[in-house]
Order: sequence, then structure tokens, then C-alpha cells
Amino acid sequence: MEFKDYYKVLGVSKDATEEEIKSAYRRLARQYHPDVNPGDSSAEERFKAIAEAYEVLGDPEKRKRYDMLGADWDHYSKTSAGWPPGGRRTQPGYGRTTFTFGNLSDADFSDFFKQFFGDLGLGDHLFGHDLHDLDERSFSRRRPVKRDIEHELEIGLDEAFTGSQRSIEIVDPTDGSRRKIVVDIPPGVRDGTRLRIAGEGAGAPGGRGNLYLKVRIRPHRGYQLRGDDLYVKVNVPLTVAVLGGEVQLQTVTGDTISVRVPPETQNGQVLRLRGLGMPSTKGGKRGDLMVKVNVVLPSNLTEQERELFRELERLTSASSSGRDEA
Repeated sequence: MEFKDYYKVLGVSKDATEEEIKSAYRRLARQYHPDVNPGDSSAEERFKAIAEAYEVLGDPEKRKRYDMLGADWDHYSKTSAGWPPGGRRTQPGYGRTTFTFGNLSDADFSDFFKQFFGDLGLGDHLFGHDLHDLDERSFSRRRPVKRDIEHELEIGLDEAFTGSQRSIEIVDPTDGSRRKIVVDIPPGVRDGTRLRIAGEGAGAPGGRGNLYLKVRIRPHRGYQLRGDDLYVKVNVPLTVAVLGGEVQLQTVTGDTISVRVPPETQNGQVLRLRGLGMPSTKGGKRGDLMVKVNVVLPSNLTEQERELFRELERLTSASSSGRDEA
């Protein structure tokens, strides 16, 4: 019986990591799968060998036992004619016990393989007469049927405000396959929210886990979201702040609204616009829009404007003196 070097079958080194072994198996299984190579008996045999190799090397415990035995397997299979099956001897100068297995036929080897490594949960598919029917589906129970996966999804504040749709590409960690899905983002979604998309996680089609998207919201044109309320600054000319009036403000959605500024509004004062804040994902009451006033002083004054300010200063001083005398 010829020794089967499972590392050579998968094309990996003996110190390969679990991930390297898994990657090599997936690549070769796709290449030699019977569905990809219909009627090609050599590809089918290669696929069976690849599957058998991965069943051992893909399991840490079985790989450990294989490594302990495999290094001397070829030597003892060729020099064991004088040794009874299952016999053992201790080499002079060595402190280890070695085993020989006689002249095992291919059928005997299947029994030995099953006894040494277990039946791998495959029953007669691997060790009985149905070996020629073996395909990748026989190994499906080694891989998780379904698995949840999680990703971050960064969106703009405008998208969180109005809701939107995003087309995203999913890379399935079980086999590296890629697919695109469309995700609905509900209006009013908050930073840190986990959106659950059922059946779009990892696994085979029809048996996938769930996809969870953790929302991250980018700032938007000076807006900040605090709870249900939106905060933004607006520039207000000095004359409007003193006399009262209106200023224009661009909202999160790009619309323009008028903000009424009461007379004698102070710099840094916050104006509350009720019901214009963040919507609720549950369809309840919306938050408020909090507008912080930034009074803008005039520049490049004409001489006439300067004289008006001097007159204002005189009037203010006289008014203050009158109040002091009273």
C-alpha cells in the first residue's frame, strides 16, 4: 500500500496553518468538483483524494495523530512483510514504540483508516462501497450550515434622516464567494444601531445566517445629532440680531427654511424649532432643530455707517447716564 501524503495532496507544507489548509482545500475542491468536470474520472478521483486529505488535516486532533504516524508510515509499510499485523517493536537506542501493519490491501486500509481516525461522521460514504458516489455534499456537515456575520455601514446624516437604500457587496467567509444585496436604511436610524438582514449571512444559499450592519453616521454640513435633536449654527447679521428679522438656513436634506430671529437676540443664543429634528424609527414624535445664533459684525464700514454707530454710542451713553441719575 502506497503512503498517502495528505500535505502533498493539498499542496501545502507540513507547517501550514489551519487557514492555509482550509484555503487550499476550497480552491482545489472548486477546481476538481465533479459538477465542474462532468465525465472526467481523473478529476473525480482527485476530488476524492482532496476531500479525504482535508478530512484529516482540517481537524487539529486527526492531523496531530496523522503527523505522529505519517512520518514513518511509508518506511514500515515496505518493510513489514515479516511482522504480523498490529505487531510492534522497539528500535535499539530509541525510546519510542513503533508499529507495523502488514500487507494491507486497499480495502484493509479503509478499515484501518476508519479505526484510526474514526468514521468522520460520514458512515459508509467514505469506507463502504459507495465511495465512487462521494462528492462535496458528503462533507457539508463539517462546515457550518449557517453563520451570522457583522459589518460596519457608514452613512451620511442626510441618509439617516430621510432613510435610503444601499447596494453592498458581501464576501462569504465560508467559501470566499461574493454577492451584492440591497439594504433598506430606515428613516431616523441612529449611530451604533445594528440592522438585521435575515438570511444574508454566511453559509449555503437557503441556509445562511443573518447579516448585521452596525451603522456609523458621518457629520453633515455642521449638523450634530444629540438624542432626537439636531444642532446647527446660523450666521445672523448684527442688524437682524438687534432689530429682529429672518435668516435662511439649509437643512440636512438640502432644503432651505426661514428662521425667525427675535429682536435683541444675543450672540450664542439657541433658537428651538420644534418638530424639525430627527424622526423616530418607530414613527413617533420627531425631535427639535436647535439653531445657535452666531452674530456677524459688519466690516468695511462706510463713513456714514461709522457716523451712525457713533450716534448710537452717544445715545446709549446718554441713556445709561439718565438711568444712573434716576
